[in-house]
Amino acid sequence: MKFTLSYKIITLATLLLFGCKQIDNVVDIQPTMLLTEDTALTSLNAYDALLLSSYGQLRTVHFTSIYVSDFLADDVKVGGNSPGQGAPTYYYQHNSATAEFSTIWTAGYAAINLANIIIKRLPDFQADAGVKSRILGEAYAIRAMAHFDLLKYYAPFYNGSNGGELGIPYITEPAVALQKPSRNTIDVCYANIDSDLNQASALLSAGTPRVLTGTNIPQHYFRPIIINALKARIALYRQNWNEAITQATTVINASSPMVTGTPYRTMFTSAENLGEIIFKLRFEQGQGRLGNNYWGEASDLCYFVTSTDLTGLYLAGEDRLAAFTQVTPQATATLPGGGLAIVKNRGGVADYGRVDLKIFRATEMYSIRAEANARLNQITAAHTDHNAIRTARGVPSENLLPMTQQQAIIRILAEKRREFAFEGHRLLELRRAGQGIRRLNHNVTGIAGDFTNDTNFFRVFPIPLTETQPNPNVTQNPGY
Repeated sequence: MKFTLSYKIITLATLLLFGCKQIDNVVDIQPTMLLTEDTALTSLNAYDALLLSSYGQLRTVHFTSIYVSDFLADDVKVGGNSPGQGAPTYYYQHNSATAEFSTIWTAGYAAINLANIIIKRLPDFQADAGVKSRILGEAYAIRAMAHFDLLKYYAPFYNGSNGGELGIPYITEPAVALQKPSRNTIDVCYANIDSDLNQASALLSAGTPRVLTGTNIPQHYFRPIIINALKARIALYRQNWNEAITQATTVINASSPMVTGTPYRTMFTSAENLGEIIFKLRFEQGQGRLGNNYWGEASDLCYFVTSTDLTGLYLAGEDRLAAFTQVTPQATATLPGGGLAIVKNRGGVADYGRVDLKIFRATEMYSIRAEANARLNQITAAHTDHNAIRTARGVPSENLLPMTQQQAIIRILAEKRREFAFEGHRLLELRRAGQGIRRLNHNVTGIAGDFTNDTNFFRVFPIPLTETQPNPNVTQNPGY
């Protein structure tokens, strides 16, 4: 069953929760939308269709947040022949009415609402227990991940002592008309995420695995190992280093090894090449194209190119530089300092720019474990994982053993920047480290030389105006 079914099923419930908002990718409204839950949810197939709708909304969250994060951070700069696509965000002219921030918020809560309908109603539905357990497990996982995604963009990053600050509304019931939720604290949000993930893990472990046909693959759907990967990332963000090591190790031991050479390079151009992928969100023919937010290959319009400081981090000839970038006349025309066209999410020749979104890869688990060990001053273990990544990417080993703890952490994070460029990590890494956005040799109008900004405005997304206007209980983030 294709995700394209999803966007026409959910709109009414989403409108009830957030007021009359536009939902990304909805192009028409079918009469079936007038069906009530009682008349529509009469089979496990109907519940599964609702679940796939929730995956579709989760996909919109990641699709949008990846390129928005890049435009706000320091890995890209405006291309030489850009017609202006994405420029307002890049120049920090965004506000609470900017469409992308509304899209992320609305799609996230749409995914949550669909999951909540399933969690609320499916337990009382008389059907195969194993299939019910699997559907419920996936719903709990989506609810946890969607809340985590929203929390990391719309709330301050956890720093060990700010758990009482405002997070996001954590919604655990299906939407009702005129609902006006308030923001829970960061601690409450994480407690609920932990609870949902534990529920998801237990249910998925007890459930009947999906029967996959056609181009459907296990990497498209939540499984117990993906819960471990998500827990590893969350533990890293929460500075729970031992938990991060435990969860990352579980994933590494159960996953395919890191790929090298040609399989690594083609992993980002083919929607079907699995390589080391643990979890990805699916895009089909005619759906959104992440790669085209950077480079329109057919016209060679370089909306954004690599920043000078990012390009300078790679060694000549290494797999990553070849996999992520390409020299084009228009890219190198960018001033000042040139730049390379971004082709990491290039897609296939039949549909340039369309790729499945790689959400979790084996390499991230090695990176998480390396950093967590370094944070615990276990440099030998950190050295091993750090160089496993470098070896897989065809670059010389780097000796962390004589380094100080802080020096080792800096090298591990630099490797992470090289590895995960254009996958949505960089802005979050800067925020997690409490660093400002430093743009070297960027073409930022009116700003000469280095540019650093440490204000909250540039680090936390604005809560959309379409949420704060009808709902006075939601407090806007500072600066907006």
